[in-house]
Amino acid sequence: MRVLYFSKMDWFWTKQRPQQLVSKLARENCHVDYVCIRPWRSSSNHVIRGDESDNLSSRHFDVNQNLSVFRLMGFPKRNYRAMQKITEYKIKLDISRMNREKKYDIIILSSPIQITYLPENISAKLVYDNMDDQPLLEPNTQMRNRAVKLERLLVARTNLILASSVHLKEQLMRRYSVDDKKVVLLRNAVDLSEFKMLDIKKNHFHSDRVDQQPVIGYVGSIDWEVNTFSDSLLSDFL
Repeated sequence: MRVLYFSKMDWFWTKQRPQQLVSKLARENCHVDYVCIRPWRSSSNHVIRGDESDNLSSRHFDVNQNLSVFRLMGFPKRNYRAMQKITEYKIKLDISRMNREKKYDIIILSSPIQITYLPENISAKLVYDNMDDQPLLEPNTQMRNRAVKLERLLVARTNLILASSVHLKEQLMRRYSVDDKKVVLLRNAVDLSEFKMLDIKKNHFHSDRVDQQPVIGYVGSIDWEVNTFSDSLLSDFL
């Protein structure tokens, strides 16, 4: 099976859901192409070198025999409509060429804007990996309205939707009248191989904290969590 995963995050950004998903698919013997739009500048705000072997200027490389990364080149200042249209046209040509060569069985999109990059006559099954309330991430009302319009189009064209939380699943169903069977809950997870594990038999906890206020560790991002991560939720948890 050939899969294209179109990520809104660069491969060299912090390793999280998109990289974990494609790595898992590759281990299941799927041939996966991880596609992203490479930042115009390789600043620390967009890319991070994981180790010394990472070449941040690479546009195409193989992670292993089943997983390849394609960092397509867009244009700067994509918040301007004209530059956005030029980038959409170029990326659509790139995706069309790749689809002709690879003949993908499944294309997974992670952002509503990516529906504009697909050719109309594409035969691959479409999956929407929804990990954020996308319209709320836009900086102004005009862009939020456009994101809603594109997300409605994406939801209508897609064969399956993956939602990373119950909140996002319910939001999609409510906003676009999506059938419950079309939206599958696929929660975020932690790749334990990326962390140094502690020996729980040893005492790594401070005994002087007994009966004091609890310490909470949080793994994840904050952007959309502020809409769902509330004081009441913490109170219920504690």
